[in-house]
Amino acid sequence: MTEQADLIVQIMGKIGDIAKDIAPIFTNLVLSLLVAVCVAFAVFGYAHFKDARVVQSKFLSASLIIVSLFFVAAIFWFFIVKLSLKGA
Repeated sequence: MTEQADLIVQIMGKIGDIAKDIAPIFTNLVLSLLVAVCVAFAVFGYAHFKDARVVQSKFLSASLIIVSLFFVAAIFWFFIVKLSLKGA
C-alpha cells in the first residue's frame, strides 16, 4: 500500500513541476491577448472619434480610448511587477 502511495506522490510531484513550467506561458498569452483587445478598442474609439459629429458620441469614443489605454498601462504595470518579483 505504501508503494502505491509513494508512486502517487511522485506522479503528483511531476504534474506540479509541469504545471509550474506551463503556467507562465498561459499567463503571458492571456495578457498579450488582453493587450491586443485593448489596443483594438482604442483604435476603434479613435476612428469613431474622428468621424463623430455629436458631442455625446465624441465623449463615448474618447472614454473608450481612455479606458483602453488605462487597461494597457495596467497590464504593462503587471508585467513589470511580475518581472521584478521574479528577479527578487
